[in-house]
Amino acid sequence: MLVGTVQQYNISRNALAAGSGRGSVSARKPAASALRLMHPRCLSNIIALSQFILAVFLIVFGAGSCFAIQTEPETGAKSYSAEAGPVKMTVTISKNKAAVADPVELNLSILAPDDVKVFLPQVPSHLGSLDVISHQEWPDLPSTNGRQWRQKLVLESIQTGELKIPAIEVGLSGNGDDDRIRSPEIPLTITSVLEDRADPAAFRDIRTVIDLPVPEKRSYAWIGWTAGFVVGAVALVALAIAVTRRRRWILPGGWAMQELISIRAELDQGKLSNSDGASGLSVTLRTFLEMQFGFSAASSTTDQVLDELRERDELKPELVDDLAGQLHQLDLITYAGLEPDKSELLKAVDAASSWVEQAMAPAASQDSASDSGGGA
Repeated sequence: MLVGTVQQYNISRNALAAGSGRGSVSARKPAASALRLMHPRCLSNIIALSQFILAVFLIVFGAGSCFAIQTEPETGAKSYSAEAGPVKMTVTISKNKAAVADPVELNLSILAPDDVKVFLPQVPSHLGSLDVISHQEWPDLPSTNGRQWRQKLVLESIQTGELKIPAIEVGLSGNGDDDRIRSPEIPLTITSVLEDRADPAAFRDIRTVIDLPVPEKRSYAWIGWTAGFVVGAVALVALAIAVTRRRRWILPGGWAMQELISIRAELDQGKLSNSDGASGLSVTLRTFLEMQFGFSAASSTTDQVLDELRERDELKPELVDDLAGQLHQLDLITYAGLEPDKSELLKAVDAASSWVEQAMAPAASQDSASDSGGGA
């Protein structure tokens, strides 16, 4: 991690130093972004983020053994059948054991020949001691051995104990002497949530202490301690490198002057068109404002940039007015399609260089004053 940080810092410095050899305006933006990335404030944010990720890892790793999933086996469905000649009845319930007010599905299926008519019973509101809370009936459908009739009941009960679903009787027509078919009684157990609880009136003797062997669990705490130590060491080394190299970082004014020198050289050599040169000059000025004063000048309009500078009152009004003229002229070239003269564009680059020097003058004097105060 430390090697990667140092390499990224060296890459950003080399990119800034090689600004004069680039032939496109878009290549200047990554260099400015890399310069802002290596600022001490950004570096401290990266260190804090790495420590946060480590803390989340330790919390998740340590809490993984504190959760357990408890499952309770469910009682499966069970079928009961009855026959009357060629007619066959099948009754299926979803479970033989349920809790109070727990729905139980009862599916009734009749399979009969084509010449036998089946009369399903009317659905009552109660079936024995069970309540019928809903029902559904389907029309008869053809099957391989005749036709099939289906009916579904949803039952529940608030009475606990061993109950029975009474026999269901279905009328038949055209089945000879067998004019009806009955299902068998089906047992159903309804349990209460209050069952199987300890009786406070029935006291039990306290048993003697039984020594049980405690299984030894492997501790992985050393992984967290080692990772925390490594992250802390890397943070300290990165902080030491940042402190020792802080004075060697290029200032926003120095970066802007290098970019302006590069733009002027490429215009003189014909490597850069006039319109691209004007666009590069606008990008350089806005990036300098963003790095120097800490607001998003690159994504703001010219009027928004000027209003922000006037509210901050960090520049003299004459400098703000001079910058307004330069930015408006560059906007006409970039967005209105105005074709500038090469000589005029070179004068604009020189004017921008002079403006950057004047804008950096108060900051430079302030830095010198603070350095002298710190030395005293």
